[in-house]
Amino acid sequence: MPFKPLIRGILMFKKDSILLGILAGICLPGLVLLVNFLVHKQWAIQKSNDAYYFVAIALNLIALRFAYTYQLERLARGILASSFVICLLVFYLSKQAL
Repeated sequence: MPFKPLIRGILMFKKDSILLGILAGICLPGLVLLVNFLVHKQWAIQKSNDAYYFVAIALNLIALRFAYTYQLERLARGILASSFVICLLVFYLSKQAL
């Protein structure tokens, strides 16, 4: 079978993995950050980023709920770990701005 290494590489990336959870936990707030940037660039109507933080947290909570509902324990741990690190980073950077 000539494509055996390719198939083995695809099968190695399981649906229930901590790496996938970390990627999901980073990409969802990243999408919110992209929307925040585009809104500021186009209309410049939002003075505070608090609403975007709440949307990012809500998206991660929805993904976390999805992972626990379908018993994807490692995926949920990855989402929770990346969410915690992002929250600490936002808190630290907001304190630095003061």
